[in-house]
Amino acid sequence: MTEDRIEVSFTVNGQQMGSVVEPGDAEIAFEVVGRDEIALVELIREGKTVEAWAPASSGQPESADDTYRFRVEYGWGPMKGYHIYAWTGALEVVDGEWPNPVPCFASAPFYEHRRKEVGDHLMNTIRWQSHTSRGGSFTTRNSNTVASANDAVCFEVQGTEHTRLKLDMSCHAQNSIVSTAVDWGTANHKGTANQEVTIGELLDGRVAIPMGRPSSWIVMHRAHKKSKLTISGGCTFSNCDDGYVYLRVTQSNGQMAWSSPICFGEEKT
Repeated sequence: MTEDRIEVSFTVNGQQMGSVVEPGDAEIAFEVVGRDEIALVELIREGKTVEAWAPASSGQPESADDTYRFRVEYGWGPMKGYHIYAWTGALEVVDGEWPNPVPCFASAPFYEHRRKEVGDHLMNTIRWQSHTSRGGSFTTRNSNTVASANDAVCFEVQGTEHTRLKLDMSCHAQNSIVSTAVDWGTANHKGTANQEVTIGELLDGRVAIPMGRPSSWIVMHRAHKKSKLTISGGCTFSNCDDGYVYLRVTQSNGQMAWSSPICFGEEKT
């Protein structure tokens, strides 16, 4: 699974993450916006959880028009270490509007023409391209091998449960420069996949789409209302003379995020 980009705002007495605040009373405030439903937010002080927050139902009726978040993920399949799967995707929204998509790509490009990118909006359609691989064929910018072959794009849609989403994906299975002559004859395949779903169907659960050939899968993950992905809160502590505090966030899908710490004491120059 590609890592979710969880947005965390965390302050102590109005000072941002990474700050050193003067000893005394501490007024803590935070806001978290996730890519999946928030399960738990913890305030860690000196390595121990001292406060925790979980989402609570507001009891208010939900608006007919809302913002929904979901993720399109792709790259599963019996891929050899020398294979490169070159993907292009397009997602059209009918009876809805697009805010900006967020790419969740696993590795850096090694050729300019394989650069992973999300293109501009064209009318009501978003297009993107990326590549996936296995076996450590690609490395990240810090030279670590990539553990997952999957890429993903996170989307927000403003609409209703009847808003329709039309997904078009194509994949070309090629071989890397480290493959042998025999390898070149085993994976030069092209395939396409098309799927149309509604936001309501994605609210009920994810949709899996087989590519066929090349053998791979695409998943349109379960959609969530953005209002369920956001949580804010705070608390107050007295006599904070030294030490540090930070925030830890856990989503329902297991993805986590940590804030940078905020320290108490006199800032040294």
